[in-house]
Amino acid sequence: MIFNNIKIKLFLKFYTFLKPYKAALIFILLLSLITIAINILNPYLLKILVDDALMQKNKQLLVKLLILMVALGFFSTGIEFLSTYFNGLITGKIMINIRKSIFTHIIYLPQSFFLKNKIGDIVQRANNEVDNLRDFITNSLLRVIKDFIMIIGYTSALCWLNARLFLLISITLPLTIVTLRYFQPRIKKTLEQIRRKDSEILGFFIERFNSIKLIQAFNIYEEENNKLQSQLTSRFDLGMRRIKLIAFNSAIMGLVFSTVVIILFSYGGYLIINNLLTIGSLLAFLSYLLNIMSPVKDLQNLYMDVIRVSVSMERINEILATETIQKKTDSVCPFEFKDKIHFDQVSFNYNESNIIKNLNVSFIKGKTYAIVGNNGSGKSTLVNLLLRFFDPLEGSIYIDTVPIQKFDIFQLREKICYISQENYLFNDSIFENIRVGKINCSEEELIEATKKVNIYSLITSLDEEFKSRVGDQGTKLSGGEKQRIALARAFIKNADIIILDEAFASLDSESEKEILVTLKEKKKDVTIIIISHRASTIKEVDEVVYINNGTVVEQGKHEELMLKKGYYWNLFKEQMEISLV
Repeated sequence: MIFNNIKIKLFLKFYTFLKPYKAALIFILLLSLITIAINILNPYLLKILVDDALMQKNKQLLVKLLILMVALGFFSTGIEFLSTYFNGLITGKIMINIRKSIFTHIIYLPQSFFLKNKIGDIVQRANNEVDNLRDFITNSLLRVIKDFIMIIGYTSALCWLNARLFLLISITLPLTIVTLRYFQPRIKKTLEQIRRKDSEILGFFIERFNSIKLIQAFNIYEEENNKLQSQLTSRFDLGMRRIKLIAFNSAIMGLVFSTVVIILFSYGGYLIINNLLTIGSLLAFLSYLLNIMSPVKDLQNLYMDVIRVSVSMERINEILATETIQKKTDSVCPFEFKDKIHFDQVSFNYNESNIIKNLNVSFIKGKTYAIVGNNGSGKSTLVNLLLRFFDPLEGSIYIDTVPIQKFDIFQLREKICYISQENYLFNDSIFENIRVGKINCSEEELIEATKKVNIYSLITSLDEEFKSRVGDQGTKLSGGEKQRIALARAFIKNADIIILDEAFASLDSESEKEILVTLKEKKKDVTIIIISHRASTIKEVDEVVYINNGTVVEQGKHEELMLKKGYYWNLFKEQMEISLV
């Protein structure tokens, strides 16, 4: 078969997006069938016009035929307009559903997926590959049905006009099939390589634009241009390989068509000379043949479209086939936190490199903790495990006496407020960015939270106040302002656990202490876990947990650990020495 390498099951999977619009698509197909019927009728009318009107000099019949052909032309144009309009309308709605489905699936994927895949590749699949799918549905899906119907109709007409002539030109069919079977897998393989390269280039742009300060600060313009040139040259070579394959394929198909025309006029002329065929019949045959070549060539192009969209479907399906976090819960227990969080012999690694090993630590409800340690010691990993961004390879994490895997993952995260040093902000209003902490927050809660983090006066000084947009990744705000907006989320979210991962890094010590004290007063029954290297932050907590090489080596109050003169004392001593220099 022409499309023997294409996974039919994959097409059937995406067919589910079309099912709600099945009736509308059938209506569009019926409109197309009317147009096809008119196109099949026209060559026969041409035969009658030549043989019975022109050759017989029948003026009355000539006028009637011309009026009928003009009327059919206007009618066909109107039907074609309706078909195109409704096709675009339905396709637009289908694409909304596909994009929404893919986006929803992606945001529910586990963090491990985003570690394994580059953002550029994910964007390429969610955007460009979906565009290819849209183009296929818009331009190709109904075309394949229409083309097959047209071929059947024109073939029947050709056989009816002269079966011998039709059989004679059919000798070129095997060459057409062989050509398609040869070029199809080669074009498909090249397209797959082009898609991967396009993803790499998109990822390159995203990474460089996000690191524009680095490029400018180190004057590495030429180096980055050279890297891009290498990527673009590789993409150009792949594109030229695809063009050569398509060009050879088209050239062979053109040769086949030329052969058909020579056969037609050679044998057709012989039949006319021997009074075995009328001129009108030959013209009608030629018209049908020209008409049938259009859907045949269209199917040739269509199989290229099918190859292209099959690659896109495979790349999209790789995302849709990845298990989401919705599958990562037994959902046997409603979330409840009364006593403590306990890590029991927990181990975890990234890429076979141990980050946490046999970790044992507890966090009592209502207390404030600081997790400290050297870079790469496992502090942030501990938080990621608690949020279930990842699951332990060994051991268990308990809230009271229940393993966190027994909680619904969304209920668990609803009760945890996570604020990081990155200060994730959307290119939206200040209001929308703060209400991430509580979607249905009231205006009073919003104002109170911004006052607690000392940013209310700044917001009200802006022209649009809370409706002011923060820019892409908060570029319209300073580092401290972004951090305050992120911290405001902690005040409005009804959480049992607050995690502050270097969340005060862009604030001065005085502001940091003021916000932390206020947060502790407002959230008295909440467990607050702070990851920090700053002594000013650590002094304000109830208990310090020092992690070294993924294991708790010291735990206690600030004063107790300072008297031990161990790991914590060394860290604190280093900071004091640096501050005195």
